[in-house]
Amino acid sequence: MIVHQVTIWDNNQRTVQSLSIIGSVNGTLHIGGGALYGTCDVNVQASANIINDGLIKAGTWSDRGCDVVLESTGGVIENYDVIVGGWSPVGCPINGRGANGGNVIINGAEIYNNNGTIYGGDANKSACQGGGDGGSIFLTAVYTMTHLNGTIIGGKGGNASGWAGISPGIGGYIYVFGDPLILNGGVIQGPGGVWIDPPDIILSGDLVVEGSNVSIFSPEGWTIAISETMDGVPSISATHAITLATGISGTVDLTGIPTDTQVFQVVSGTMTIQSDVITSTEPISDMVGGSVEVDIEPSVDIFEVAISSASRVYRTVVAGETFTLSFRVQNIGNITDTYNIQFDTQDPTWTLSPAAMFTQELGIFESKDVVANVSVPASFSGGTNIVSITTSSPNASASAATFISGCVTLSEDVDFSYEPARARVGRKVTFQAVPTTTNAAYIWDFGDGQMDTGAKVVHRFETADTFSVTLRVENDCDSKTVAREVMAANWLYLPIVLREQIN
Repeated sequence: MIVHQVTIWDNNQRTVQSLSIIGSVNGTLHIGGGALYGTCDVNVQASANIINDGLIKAGTWSDRGCDVVLESTGGVIENYDVIVGGWSPVGCPINGRGANGGNVIINGAEIYNNNGTIYGGDANKSACQGGGDGGSIFLTAVYTMTHLNGTIIGGKGGNASGWAGISPGIGGYIYVFGDPLILNGGVIQGPGGVWIDPPDIILSGDLVVEGSNVSIFSPEGWTIAISETMDGVPSISATHAITLATGISGTVDLTGIPTDTQVFQVVSGTMTIQSDVITSTEPISDMVGGSVEVDIEPSVDIFEVAISSASRVYRTVVAGETFTLSFRVQNIGNITDTYNIQFDTQDPTWTLSPAAMFTQELGIFESKDVVANVSVPASFSGGTNIVSITTSSPNASASAATFISGCVTLSEDVDFSYEPARARVGRKVTFQAVPTTTNAAYIWDFGDGQMDTGAKVVHRFETADTFSVTLRVENDCDSKTVAREVMAANWLYLPIVLREQIN
């Protein structure tokens, strides 16, 4: 399919589970004006440019907030408005824990967040055995990543109220990669932490970076440059720790920071600068707010790895199906490392290929897509499963998981009964689906403009007529419909004549 330009303006881009839009060679995907919603995941792919000046929002599924994935293999991704990961559902669907908020994953040759807003999905604050985690944000640019006066905020973690000793969910992380990375103005908040990790980093303008931990890395021979600040507000603040680190012969350049300006703020923790060359016009301790010591060390090798998704789609499966899951593993340290990669499944009756552990070498900032072939057993009769990936080396490790929901085909035709058999205007009529099944939705259309849901419902017809009543039964992989005519009649009033008997 050759798409030269696709423009989406309306508010009706919805599907049952996920929404996918694909453009090919020399294509520009322009999402503008209105809103682009997915009932679950929103996946936008193009070989050239993706431009958003509307609202892109993922939906909510039964056991997670859904993801927004924007991928351009060779073009520019520009955001001028709002991108939001899906909120998690209310309740405790993950073995008594709250569900996680949806991630936002943006991969492109160049990324520009120009006065736009990017939110990870929030985890609902249900009283569970443990709170769900907020959705994270992964921004990966092969070349330039530019953030101009916009907002990037990880999702809020859910709480765990009512369960003594059980921790709440953590907030979403922010991972930002670009070569170079230019952060000029705006806000970056990662409740779980902020990782900023390209070769050249330029932080300037009225920029605020906030997180539990803020880590800014640059590899061998590259520079972290920080200049200017928002009046009266620290540019980089953390609850626990701030780390600025470069590889061998790298530079941390603080000469652009105005005199008597506290750029850094640590509430309770450490401030560490690891670099062979550090330049500043005044003592670094004067740039740091909070009662912390500044630890200055030579350059070190930094080993870190992150897992996002190359094309994460929440799966709904049927018995006997085989499908693939793709994860993106990225070295976010400043030195080449070799990782052991292992797939695993919560349900041992499912088979995975490759089943054995394998290794993958990743250079500085290099990423690779790793694929698992997943086979669902023929005996599968519905339920959920989790396929996970673990990446580890002697120096660093990370893990991720995809939740999989399964269903079975509706084996029987549906029908319904109703009583009383003679419906009267204004009188209750009880409708009952036959048969009923678990994990299915029942949608009624009474033909008079009114609808209802549930296996058993009560309805009143307000006018006398013959109505076509439709019942649709559906689950994640099948649906069946039945329609029957129901006549609603007016009440019949008969006069009663009383005669007096005279003897």
